[in-house]
Amino acid sequence: MGAADDSAFEFARSRVRNEIYFDQRRLVDVADGVGIIAIAIGVPYLLWDHVDHTRLVVWSALLALSTASWVSTAIRPDTRSPLLRAIRFGWIWGSAVLWAALPWLSPSAAEVDLVAWVLVFVVTYGIASDVVFIPQTSDTSLAMILTPYTSSYVLVLLLAEQWGAAVAVLLYLALLVWGGNGWKAITDSLIDRRVESEVRSLVDELTGVGSRAAATLAIDELLAEPVEEIACVFLDIDDFKQLNDTYGYPAGDEVLRQVATHIQTVLPDSWTVARFGGDEFVAIGAEPAELDELATFTATITDHGPITPLDLTLSIGRTTLPRADTEAAALFREAGAALRAAKAAGKNQLVDMSPRLRERESDRLALAQRLTDALDEQDIVAFGQAVTDLRTGRPVGLELLARWPQSDGSMVMPGEFVPIIEEQGRGPQLGELMVRYAVDFLAELRQAGVTDVYATVNISARHLFQRTLAHTVAAILEQRNVPPHQLVLEVTESQHLPQSSIWRTTAEQLRAIGIGLAIDDFGTGYSSMEQLLSMPFTHLKVDRIITQSFHRPGAADLAAAIAAMAHGGDMVAIGEGIETEAEHRQMIDAGYLYGQGYLFGRPVPLDELIGEFTSTPVPNPTS
Repeated sequence: MGAADDSAFEFARSRVRNEIYFDQRRLVDVADGVGIIAIAIGVPYLLWDHVDHTRLVVWSALLALSTASWVSTAIRPDTRSPLLRAIRFGWIWGSAVLWAALPWLSPSAAEVDLVAWVLVFVVTYGIASDVVFIPQTSDTSLAMILTPYTSSYVLVLLLAEQWGAAVAVLLYLALLVWGGNGWKAITDSLIDRRVESEVRSLVDELTGVGSRAAATLAIDELLAEPVEEIACVFLDIDDFKQLNDTYGYPAGDEVLRQVATHIQTVLPDSWTVARFGGDEFVAIGAEPAELDELATFTATITDHGPITPLDLTLSIGRTTLPRADTEAAALFREAGAALRAAKAAGKNQLVDMSPRLRERESDRLALAQRLTDALDEQDIVAFGQAVTDLRTGRPVGLELLARWPQSDGSMVMPGEFVPIIEEQGRGPQLGELMVRYAVDFLAELRQAGVTDVYATVNISARHLFQRTLAHTVAAILEQRNVPPHQLVLEVTESQHLPQSSIWRTTAEQLRAIGIGLAIDDFGTGYSSMEQLLSMPFTHLKVDRIITQSFHRPGAADLAAAIAAMAHGGDMVAIGEGIETEAEHRQMIDAGYLYGQGYLFGRPVPLDELIGEFTSTPVPNPTS
């Protein structure tokens, strides 16, 4: 851990102390204040016949006023502000002086036994009140508060030869200070235990740098200092998943540790470096720092056979905000947006938050809120694009595509809003909505006598981790009396499937019911072949890159090989993106039976597709 991290831990200790001795002691402060005001009323009543009335009333009023003042500062929500703490400490000193003045209100006051023992009670209460706050102040400061009025009372009692009362005050003083020191030891132990627990939560066990909580604390600490600006940097290792898949997770962990050290080495010691999650790091600081050296890094893998050097790149997003106008959430949000922009720009980029990017992020957040409402209100609708028999030209199925209609008549495409829905964790909700649209469409066709059409619905690979997916889809099909084989779930982003048995179990459950599975955009992504062999796919959709590349050497042979592989695996091969008659003919020659693309029709609202399927008999594409 760096110096900044140690500072953050000390800040955590200070924060815990404040919570215990300020936030949690407000009730004690109020109770203590009530007790002192009771003394300000009770003492004049008891001493009325023994002390000058005017002095006694003034003393009582001043004590009540000072007590009410410091209690009011103690219960304020911003009690930890330096100004209020200074005012409160001043009132405590004022009260100490007032208490010290009580036995001198009348030169002969201490000669009366009743007066002497009233003074003993008053000084005892005063000492006890101060001792309660020993852990809040230094021992020196407490002694400076205790000494004036304790010495004052003892001196008056000794001059009046009230030996018993004087001894009582000294005994009370010794006893309460001893008890206060014991209380201090207990509370310090409680603080140490809690701070130790919090410190553990501030350290990322894998890399040794701070955790997300440490980054938040570092920002809180800088917000309490007189700095002009606070910088927040997000860093992400490019293609880290591919590294894990190639070398294994232990090697990935080693790379994370080395990258963490690399970031700490490049940045000034005053910066706090933390692991935000996964392969994403965050750095917080107020001191200027050059980030160019962070963008590239060579890691070495030592636990994967021979030492393997890896040239890695980092994507970096940075924001700098004035201290007076920021908070941790705003810094994280802006740095995260800058990092996303760096990724979108092609990775291995350093992107600074700018007014234009800030406006774009604001629009994205607004869009996310509107999307939440649209999804809840089912304002997102389904369009359909037919899947066509390439030899007969007849539609045999359709692919459902999500669209978001706007009040001005425009349409937002899924590429703009689906990623945001996925970020919100509501992708399964959108998937279920689209399945319902598909099943309703199929049920309407069955009522018209068309029973051999299938519909595909796009779901993210991540949706296969929904353990209830098969049950949910089966229930929707049963409600509309649609056979499961008429529905195909088209798995997008299959390369993002991690090594887990959960999605395989879900896929097997779907196939056991009779629901088809299609791999989307086959031919792109390094892991398409691996996923094809791992999952029980029934349909294979060939990416338009292959469909539209027959002019390139070897493209026709590649397309034919994919078709033959699909047929050999008892899968339906579908060519996507067919836009010209030449592409149509080439796909037939390559062995494809089915295809879709603008040549056969663009995506249209589902009700406009009904006529295409009911006008002519439709063959079964899976037969």
